Amino acid sequence: MDGGIHSYKPSVRMKEEMGGNLCSIKVWIQRADNGHGLKDCQNCDNKQGIDITVLYTDVSGDVRTHTINSRDLSSSWVWENPDDGKHSTEKAEVIEWPPQQTMSKSENDIRPFFDQRKQTNSITPLKLKRQRLRQRRREKRAAELINMSEESELEIEARAIKRSKQFNSTTRGRYSIWRIEYQNPNSDSILKLMKDQIVMAKVYASIAHSMKKMDLYDSIYKHIRETQHAIEDASIDADLQQDALEYAKAMGHALSTAKDVLYDCDVVDRKLRAMIQSAESSINVVKKQSTFLIQHAAKTVPRPLHCLPLYLTTDYYLHRYHTEELSDNSKFSDPSLYHYAIFSDNVLATSVVVNSTAVHAKEPEKHVFHIVTDRLNFAAMRMWFIKHPPLPATVEVQNIDEFKWLNSSYCAVLRQLESARIKEYYFKANHPSSLSTENENLKYRNPKYLSMLNHLRFYMPEVYPKLNKILFLDDDIVVQKDLTPIWSIDMKGMVNGAVETCKESFHRFDTYLNFSSPMISNNFNPQACGWAFGMNIFDLNEWKRRNITGIYHYWQDLNVDRKLWKLGSLPPGLITFYNLTYPLDRRWHVLGLGYDPAINPSEIENAAVIHYNGNYKPWLDLAIIKYKMYWSKFVNYNDPYLVNEGTLAHADAIKMGFDSYTSASNSIMSFYLKLGMKGCARNVFDEMVWKDSVSWNAFIHGFLSQGDSQLGLRLFIEARACGFVPNLSTLVLILQACWKLKALTEGQCFHGFIVKSGFTADISLQNSLVSFYGKSNNVESAQKLFDEISERDVISWSSLISGYVQTGGAVNALELFKNMSMEDGIEMDGLVLVSVLQACSFVGCVNYGRSVHVHVFQRGFGADLFISNSLIDMYSKCFHMNSAYMVFIQMTHTNLVSWNSILSGLVENEQHMEALLFLESMKKVVVQGDAYTAVILLQACKMLGLEAFCRSIHALIIRRLFELNNFVMNSLLDAYAKCELMELALRLFRQMRSRDVVSWSTMISGFSHCGEPRKGVAFFIQMRLGRHGPNSVTLLSLLEACSTLADLKLSKCVHGVAARSSFSHNLSVATALLDAYAKCGSLNSSRKIFRGMTEKNLLSWNAMIAALGMNGCAREALAALEEMTVQNVKPNGVTMLSILSACSHGGLTQEGLLLFQRMSGDFYLKPSMEHYSCIVDMLARAGDLVGGFEVIKRMSEEGVEAAPAAWGALLSACRRFGHREIGENVASHVLKLEPLSSAGYVLSSSLYAKAGLQDETARLRLLMKERGVRVVSGYSLVDVGQLAKRFVSWDESHLMTEEIYSMVDLLHDCIKWPYDEIYSFNELS
Repeated sequence: MDGGIHSYKPSVRMKEEMGGNLCSIKVWIQRADNGHGLKDCQNCDNKQGIDITVLYTDVSGDVRTHTINSRDLSSSWVWENPDDGKHSTEKAEVIEWPPQQTMSKSENDIRPFFDQRKQTNSITPLKLKRQRLRQRRREKRAAELINMSEESELEIEARAIKRSKQFNSTTRGRYSIWRIEYQNPNSDSILKLMKDQIVMAKVYASIAHSMKKMDLYDSIYKHIRETQHAIEDASIDADLQQDALEYAKAMGHALSTAKDVLYDCDVVDRKLRAMIQSAESSINVVKKQSTFLIQHAAKTVPRPLHCLPLYLTTDYYLHRYHTEELSDNSKFSDPSLYHYAIFSDNVLATSVVVNSTAVHAKEPEKHVFHIVTDRLNFAAMRMWFIKHPPLPATVEVQNIDEFKWLNSSYCAVLRQLESARIKEYYFKANHPSSLSTENENLKYRNPKYLSMLNHLRFYMPEVYPKLNKILFLDDDIVVQKDLTPIWSIDMKGMVNGAVETCKESFHRFDTYLNFSSPMISNNFNPQACGWAFGMNIFDLNEWKRRNITGIYHYWQDLNVDRKLWKLGSLPPGLITFYNLTYPLDRRWHVLGLGYDPAINPSEIENAAVIHYNGNYKPWLDLAIIKYKMYWSKFVNYNDPYLVNEGTLAHADAIKMGFDSYTSASNSIMSFYLKLGMKGCARNVFDEMVWKDSVSWNAFIHGFLSQGDSQLGLRLFIEARACGFVPNLSTLVLILQACWKLKALTEGQCFHGFIVKSGFTADISLQNSLVSFYGKSNNVESAQKLFDEISERDVISWSSLISGYVQTGGAVNALELFKNMSMEDGIEMDGLVLVSVLQACSFVGCVNYGRSVHVHVFQRGFGADLFISNSLIDMYSKCFHMNSAYMVFIQMTHTNLVSWNSILSGLVENEQHMEALLFLESMKKVVVQGDAYTAVILLQACKMLGLEAFCRSIHALIIRRLFELNNFVMNSLLDAYAKCELMELALRLFRQMRSRDVVSWSTMISGFSHCGEPRKGVAFFIQMRLGRHGPNSVTLLSLLEACSTLADLKLSKCVHGVAARSSFSHNLSVATALLDAYAKCGSLNSSRKIFRGMTEKNLLSWNAMIAALGMNGCAREALAALEEMTVQNVKPNGVTMLSILSACSHGGLTQEGLLLFQRMSGDFYLKPSMEHYSCIVDMLARAGDLVGGFEVIKRMSEEGVEAAPAAWGALLSACRRFGHREIGENVASHVLKLEPLSSAGYVLSSSLYAKAGLQDETARLRLLMKERGVRVVSGYSLVDVGQLAKRFVSWDESHLMTEEIYSMVDLLHDCIKWPYDEIYSFNELS
């Protein structure tokens, strides 16, 4: 008998024969086909068949064999021959179950095409790169294994044998075959296995009892009791007892023994069928009970909602609020406003509808809410909105019992309620039990179907006779967007605007109406699309014209015996508005949150209104948890009325002893945590006798969600010591707490815990880890984790992109976004686009930003306020204010952030006057600025030097109570200082209640700016006496004063303060010290500081080059420029200005011109007016007056207007070199540009005097006198003791004038002496 390769699929019978476990099967096929394949064995003896030996593991884990003949196989066994039947006859082959998927020839032919198409569509360059890296690693590993020596192989085998000896088979845990799905923390594979074992054990126990095998019967039932005890109330494997695996193994052995003794296929089949029938009967009973309880819970008012109106009503009459008016009556009937109708007896639900609508309204002052309730809840409803008015919106509360026209003679529903048949249906005491099979349509016994509030929607013109349109809202909806545009929809003559709800065959007319009645079938289409009440726009003028209320009455009278439809308001609504309903866009109204847990989240997020239609209302415990947050965020749980309800419920729980139940304590604790009452929650938690995983998760989750990250982490560590198993939401919050606390080490330890616990497969945790590392400035780890995620979603990409942006890797973020856009199945969200726009702002790449702007419109995010504000910010920081302004004016809805963004952009782009004018537009649309607005405006004022505007904004700060905001007050101090109003700044400084280091630094900088550096230094001394420690900004302000004073001794003192305060290594402070020493003439000190810098940026190099230039070391400045270029620091315009100035003062004309020529050819170093002025000065100093004049001409040709400094330098050179012809032309430009500056007059007068033109000289002096120009004398400062004395040329007012001028003459003589003579004179002396 030769063996052959054949794969087949086992039947149910085969599985039963092998103990129900076919995890691993190896098959030897012994055949007598003389070496021919089975497909060639058509003439084989069917009676003989083929023997099949199966090697498998049973439920106990033991290896067993089973032999079966092919004649005994059922038809469900399928023979497959993937090869051509040419089998080896040398030895039997082994086949694994389950078999590998085989592919037909036709499939093989088609497969390459699909592979090619898949590769073309989905494989990105990034994926291809990863695949190649994996392939290289595999090839490298294979090569290592091939080249491995025998010694290495023996060593590996020895280590494996040693490990196997150390392995304890009794504690295999999650690595056991009993837990295949160990990676899933919510796995229930073990639990399912044990329950299946109990079923089979009951079958064998029943058979053993019938066969009088009582020992076996007792043994089986003993194992059943032990297994049931091990399971108890477990719902997942983690809830099982620790020895559950041992019970499962023992049960497996018992079942194996029972199968060998008792197994009879027919008997087992009958027993299982009987058990299935019994289970189905039990399920039907439970379904009926569940239906009854759900309907009962849906119509039962929760205790808090029942007690809330009682408290409100008591306060309403106790405090005499019934004498007050709720709102301005004049708005109730104004058709130019936006009106809403809400008919409800639920106070809390109505408040959510009103609050959510008012919050999202663009102009809430134009929105009017008309609430109609019953007499029982009227006082409570009024009291609630007296205490919680949705200002500036308007609310009207009415009592339905005050509508005298609404009576049984007019209203069909009220007339029917008076009939004996309806009373018997609803109110008869002995109606059939709610659980009996005779009772159908149980939900229609809900009192809401009898309430006139439910039918008042058919009387809109009667309730609101003066309105043209009204928007009807149910009390179980939440508004998420501005509903104002719905009033402008053209309904094309229809009465009702609603969202259609039909999908395929669902929610069509035949679902609600009885089409067996001729009245229905003759008038309506059964396939007509249904719609829903909840958010409906009614055209009341069209309503009156078509007599909609009369149509409703007609059909309601016909349905007196409920043969056309059951009770409710939707069926008569479908009939009444048949062919009169305008279908709205589905995004206006999304339904199903009260019964459907599988609604697409993107539909909910994009919907204007979400509707909790169904039994699972958001205020009930039945509510679908993941939808409840949309409703609860509009409920203020800190409200005294709601807090009072919760504490009373807690008291009742204690009185009735429910506080001993863990579930009750968990609910009470969660209530206190939601209110932020952490102390009460802690008391409840500490008093709990038994804390389960829900207790710990709720407790830790509550503290973390309240922002108490440190305590939340500490509680988590405490919980882990108690064996607590966290859920996914708690783990995500723990990671958020780690990055909020900047606890990178703790976060890494927690990452290790996640890996050990087997949670790494969850995408939400993977995304949280990426976000944690990104926000912790460890973007390398974030990238590694991102690369390991097999199925990335938009959050994965968004987290990594955000991490790169926050850590300064904007270029990497943009590259990542590019890769993301090429991925299939990834839908961008708003957060990704905001992060990418932020990256564009950092890089300054406006073209990339424009492409992202296109994405925004293509993806439908054009109306997203957050993204629009980010676009304004991006364009502003990329210096494209026109684009930013276009985005702003195209926004349908703006907020304060939008206005602040455009104002900030104008200031950043030096459009200061436009920013102040924009403030007027802000006032016209009644937008109240905040503290940040005031700071932006102060920046514009200080740049323009507008004293009056500064005072006006100061008045605004006082009116808006921003005086306690140090950020605002320090900005005001800075504005006054920059406007040279130091007296006001000093007065304001003294009036400030709290002064921080920024306040002191601002004052020091202000005095330096106003030419009073000595006062700035004095302020610093006062600051130190007041025990205020300086920061880097303080030292920068102080060094600015030192530079102004050119006081070397003071600069050294500040250097000492910086060293003692550990700021001397701060790059900004070191650069300022370098500049201060240079301006004091101590170039060696500047060099020393520059060499001591551990890192140098562009500012440092600029400062050093300027220092060398101002101290006459022009060639060293050129060398520093070359060294700077070598170190890959690219020079900017300031660098080139400093080096050109050095060349000008050092006489290096050729070098300066070469640098200017190189600068002109560099796109990023386009010469500005200052550079041209420096070149003019350089040529003028060298005597090339014609060349300087030509440069000025070239400037005008290129659209650059020459500055007065350039003309002044050229005029000074003309005077020095006596070039009168050019000088006269230059002088006219100087006097024209600076008519009030004395320098131009003095230089021109000297030029004419040198040329002997006394008349021209006299004319200029007369012109100066007529224009009131006074000559400002030059002066020098000389330190005498602790004071700086001013020395003015030819001043003889000092008492020691003769001595002073004698010393000056001596100094002049010393200057004129040759250096060699001075040196020899010093040697002689």
